[in-house]
Amino acid sequence: MAEFSVVWWDPRALKIGVEAPLGLRRPELIVKDVEQAVVKSSLAAYNLWRERRQQAIAAGSQTSLALHTVTQVAKSDQETAADLKLAPVEVIELPRAANRLSGRRFGTLVHAVLASVPLDGDSNIIQRLATIHGRILGASQVEVDAACDSVRVALADKIFEAARQAAEQGRCRREVPIVWRDSEGLLIEGVIDLAFEQAGTWMVIDFKTDEEFRGDEPAYRRQVGMYAAAINAATGAPVAALLMRV
Repeated sequence: MAEFSVVWWDPRALKIGVEAPLGLRRPELIVKDVEQAVVKSSLAAYNLWRERRQQAIAAGSQTSLALHTVTQVAKSDQETAADLKLAPVEVIELPRAANRLSGRRFGTLVHAVLASVPLDGDSNIIQRLATIHGRILGASQVEVDAACDSVRVALADKIFEAARQAAEQGRCRREVPIVWRDSEGLLIEGVIDLAFEQAGTWMVIDFKTDEEFRGDEPAYRRQVGMYAAAINAATGAPVAALLMRV
């Protein structure tokens, strides 16, 4: 049979009127008399810190940069684009079949292959890249084959021949990001499809498919025009802006 022990506390042993051990252990530290000069000095230092903190919070709450993409400015802010005094844009029409495929996915596929294909890539390389990107995008084989045809036609154009020559001399840029601050302080960023230097002039090319051209051609003209203006601002060299309809 288990044994139990009982402990009995005598309430008469409790000390009545004792302060509970809560809060500061040394409350006398905050009630001790201090010279008024010390109090004023400490209070002034605290108020100065609080004021500077509020100023820092207010300054940090203000926008320091106005950042937009080239596409945003080109499509939604025609006045800003017009103020930049953009250079005229030439449109290059590549040959294409009358019943060629179109659509957003097809356009994305063409762009992806053009961005990754070597400038001297042959049909086998084009086919392999189109197949890879087609799988990523969920494109059909018909779309892949049509994209291959479009890329082959583009690479055969004289613009790409000039780009290949510039690339051999290290004067060609592809899928190059740019950030540019205009005269009003607006920070504009974008990605240029193709740019190369030819006889002292930078050629800036933006690729567009049929679907895109049917959307808003004036906006795309402003877009490549801003790319050209950014390169001109960075290099000081003459720039030619081109839209290549692939």
